[in-house]
Amino acid sequence: MLHGIPLKGYANRREHVLKSLKDSVALVFAGDMDASIHGEFRAHPHFQYLTGIVDEPGAVLLFDPLNPVEARRVILPLQQPNPELEKWDGLREEI
Repeated sequence: MLHGIPLKGYANRREHVLKSLKDSVALVFAGDMDASIHGEFRAHPHFQYLTGIVDEPGAVLLFDPLNPVEARRVILPLQQPNPELEKWDGLREEI
């Protein structure tokens, strides 16, 4: 469970979007955080609704319903860890 919702619930939401797209490709961005902004980052509500992830700046969710490889129809690429940033702000938690 993530935020009180079973992981299968998020998978069902993504599957619904994937089917709705038909022949279209879509991107859902989490958003990014400017280094000059103080405070905590919070992902865009649409990204959070589909993934349950709230604290991953720069993340993006890719929907490609026509990809011949079923496992690549929904992809969540994430930014690489930044050792310099983690040195000062602490290690990034695993998703």
